[in-house]
Amino acid sequence: MRRAFPLIAVGALLSGCAGGPLHRAVPQAAGAAAVTHSPAPAARASAKPKASAKPTKPVKPSASPVPTLLMPPLMGDSSFSALSGRRAAEANPLYATGRAAARCRLSAPRQDSWKSLRRYLDAVSGCLDRLWSRQFGAARLYFTPPERVYARHKVKGTPCGTMPSDDATGTYCGANRTYYLLIEPPYSRPWSTAWLAELTAHEYGHHVQNMSYILDYETRLYSDSTTKAQEDLASRRLELQAECLAGVAARGMGSAMAPWREFADDYIGEQDKKWRLDHGELATQLRWLKRGYDSGSPRTCNTWTAAKKDVT
Repeated sequence: MRRAFPLIAVGALLSGCAGGPLHRAVPQAAGAAAVTHSPAPAARASAKPKASAKPTKPVKPSASPVPTLLMPPLMGDSSFSALSGRRAAEANPLYATGRAAARCRLSAPRQDSWKSLRRYLDAVSGCLDRLWSRQFGAARLYFTPPERVYARHKVKGTPCGTMPSDDATGTYCGANRTYYLLIEPPYSRPWSTAWLAELTAHEYGHHVQNMSYILDYETRLYSDSTTKAQEDLASRRLELQAECLAGVAARGMGSAMAPWREFADDYIGEQDKKWRLDHGELATQLRWLKRGYDSGSPRTCNTWTAAKKDVT
C-alpha cells in the first residue's frame, strides 16, 4: 500500500515515513511523512513491539524556503547536494566514524510511575544526543538533536498527522524532527527497560537517517517504485538500518543499558504480515540489531548494499 503523506504549505515531498526497532511509522523528512514502530509487547514472551510507521520525510523547499525545515550541507562545503541520492545511503560519512560511545547514568523507572518513566526516557534520549552528536562531528556532518514527545494518548494535529501512526508505539516525524512514543499503562514492568530503550534508540535512528540524507534517498526510492515489492524492499532497508543503529547506540551506552539477552527477548513471537513486509522478519530485525550491537559502529549498518536475502 502506498504511504500517505500529509499536505504541507511549501515544497514538494521528497520522502516518506520510517519506523524503529519494532516497526514504527514512516519518518518524514523536512516536510511531510513519518516513520513508525510496532506496538509494545503485552508480555515478555510476546512478539516484538513495532515501531511506528515509516518516518515522514523532509520536503524540498520551493521558491519560499523554510529555513527550519532545510537539511544543512556538509560543514565547510557550500554545495547543498554534497551528500545526496544513492551516495548518501551507500557511502555515507557516518560509516567511517568508528565506534560510538557516550557516558550515561540511567536508573530503571519505578513500577507504574509515569514521572519516573519520563525521567528514564529523557535520560536515554539525552545520552543518545551526546552519542550521535559525536558521530556526526567525526563525520563532519551538521547535526541537531530531535525533539521528543512521550504520550499516554495519541497526539493529534502534528505536521505528520496523528502520532504515533496506525497501531505503532513509536513514530518519527521528519517534518518537525520529532519522535513520538506512546506509552500506555502499566507504565513500567520488570522486563520493559530494554524495550523502552530500544524503542527510543530505533526512533532516534530515523532522525540519524534524516540528518544524514539517507531518509531522503529512501523516500525517492520508494516513490520511484513501480511495484509493492519494490516499495517494501526500500522500506525494509530503511527500518533494518534503524535497527542496526539502535544496536550501535545500545552498545555505545555501555553498562547503563540492559544486558543483550533482554534486547533479544523482545524479538520472540509473531508479528502481523504488514510489519514483516515493510520492517522485516523478527529474526532479520534481531540480526541487524545484533550487527550494530556487536560492532558498536555505524560501519556495519549499510543495509543499502546488502543482498536482498539479508533484508527479508
